[in-house]
Amino acid sequence: MNQKQINQLLINVFLGSILIAIITYVTFLYDTKPEYLKITSFLWGVPLIYFYLLFITYQVGNEAMESFTIHGLIGSILTLIIMFGTIYMIKENYNINKILIVNIIYAIAVTLLYFVFKIYMKV
Repeated sequence: MNQKQINQLLINVFLGSILIAIITYVTFLYDTKPEYLKITSFLWGVPLIYFYLLFITYQVGNEAMESFTIHGLIGSILTLIIMFGTIYMIKENYNINKILIVNIIYAIAVTLLYFVFKIYMKV
């Protein structure tokens, strides 16, 4: 890595850390201000974070932006599937532990499939 890349990395780590710290802080406030967590969830779902990540990839070029967007879309579609499943389980009063277990198994399974089938090399 050259000095410019190291500087950019440090800036991105700093900004990303602030973002994660804010999300963590808002989660702690849920008991007194539940609307903050809802707002954070909305901001995660709306393309603001996507824009931040796209901004990072634009520095490499159009091909990087396209690849990033395609694989982000694959991940987003898979996330939507489990989100709808989670809402269904909540509405049907599934045990919270079962909901969490289904979510982690799903996350591990789709991640393993992504790497086992080398989707990152094909699309």
